[in-house]
Amino acid sequence: MEPSPDAVAELNRQAWLQTTPQLVAMEAFAEKIPLPERSIDGVIWHTVVLMMADRQQALTESYRILCPGGRLVVVDWKRIPTPMARRSNVAWPRATLEEEASSQGFVLKERFEPGPVTWGLILMR
Repeated sequence: MEPSPDAVAELNRQAWLQTTPQLVAMEAFAEKIPLPERSIDGVIWHTVVLMMADRQQALTESYRILCPGGRLVVVDWKRIPTPMARRSNVAWPRATLEEEASSQGFVLKERFEPGPVTWGLILMR
């Protein structure tokens, strides 16, 4: 899901160029996903947690559309200083998102560190 039509077009173009047609971007907000229940295997949230209007609703929607055993992969910013900016006090803590996801029914499968300024979670429906 991506709210920008231009970004959706580019994401889909790149998926086609990279010969990964199973990856499909669609114009939507994470809080209201126009897909039926239990219809997809994976959802990726990449550095979007702070931009969500209602994170609990986005978790509910992601859970709803995932097939049993489906995965939600989350990558977001750490609260650390970076070469480009001061320490971010608005970054969302991984532990908080873990608790929120658990309350929605997700099971934590893995914590990972994708980079020096990001954290990651793999959650299963």
